[in-house]
Amino acid sequence: MSVIIYLLPALGWGLMPVFASKAGGTPKQQLLGTTIIAFLVGLVFSIIAKPTYTGQAFMISCMSGVFWTFGQLFQFKALKEAPVSKGMPVSNGTQLLFTTLVSGVILGEWASGKQTIFSLIALGLIIFAIWLLANEGANKQASDSKSGSKGWIISMIISSLFLTGYVTTNAYFKISSFEIFFPQSLGMIGTASIMYIISNKEEKAGFKNAIRNCVTGLSWSIANISIFFTASRLGVGLSYTISQLCVFVSIFAGIIILGEKKTLGEKKRISLGVIIFLFSIVVLSIYK
Repeated sequence: MSVIIYLLPALGWGLMPVFASKAGGTPKQQLLGTTIIAFLVGLVFSIIAKPTYTGQAFMISCMSGVFWTFGQLFQFKALKEAPVSKGMPVSNGTQLLFTTLVSGVILGEWASGKQTIFSLIALGLIIFAIWLLANEGANKQASDSKSGSKGWIISMIISSLFLTGYVTTNAYFKISSFEIFFPQSLGMIGTASIMYIISNKEEKAGFKNAIRNCVTGLSWSIANISIFFTASRLGVGLSYTISQLCVFVSIFAGIIILGEKKTLGEKKRISLGVIIFLFSIVVLSIYK
């Protein structure tokens, strides 16, 4: 049962961009719909768990929600230019790079030189695997021509920097998971609402698109609740690394559900990337 819980973040985060793509709408509409459900789940969780809040913990958790909102906005923007099966490997790879380094260097999860060396080797392999998964090959698809400027990659890197802050802020201040969910969701929906209010009239007229994205918020909420559980058992670095198995969910769901085409060469690179990624996860688990 615990193994299933450890994999829930990967499943929830992996399906999230697929649901958002199917629901449609602008990035701000997608963001608002996602945060509506996240806020409701955070509120219900708070009522059931009855955590005791302190002023500092509440504000820091709110700030982590603000980090998430900006990170997710840039991710949604990038996915308007790149297909899910290509964009999400870049997102996951850069998040892994930033989060693992912060966890090892700042949070002190690398306790020995040997652990540090093998963690860095595994991280390098993961980045190589992500490159294999994202590489479009020699035959660039016509549908991807709009992302030729690679501007979406910059958006993904900015997104990952904000999402790293979202993941590691509460761990740095040692705030328990029960104190996090409600104020974090408050920071999310507050920031997303402000973004939506100051958007143009055409965007605000498409509120139904935001409602359709509520399923995106449900997928995120499942992942968010389970990631804090796994982090308390495995540490931020390892739990977040395992959660990045969501890249496989995104790739295969993008191909199967969204109908994104792959050449034979790309399918071979995906298979090799999966093998290298899984091997790296095993290495990180051994040297945890």
